[in-house]
Amino acid sequence: MRFICLLLMLPALAAQAQEPDQGEMLYQNHCTECHESTIHVRERTKVGTLADLKAYVRKWSDYKELGWSDAERNAVGEYVNQHFYGFFETSAPPPPPEATKN
Repeated sequence: MRFICLLLMLPALAAQAQEPDQGEMLYQNHCTECHESTIHVRERTKVGTLADLKAYVRKWSDYKELGWSDAERNAVGEYVNQHFYGFFETSAPPPPPEATKN
């Protein structure tokens, strides 16, 4: 009996695993009209941290008047980070400017 239940659940589980997440859907529907994936890997990027990335998502979602909630902005930032940037979020404060000068 358990085997039959598992077989009946497999199609639903497979479909759920293939569904894009909220961040991906929002990005694909609203951001790719202006951004190609190459913008995220260009040499002169304006994004240097996860906080920068999320600030840009907020800035442009507000500019485009998308009406996204903080959760939606965060989901897009996380999606873009996972697929293009790979920043690690840290609670450590950045080093003082004089410590980074050579």
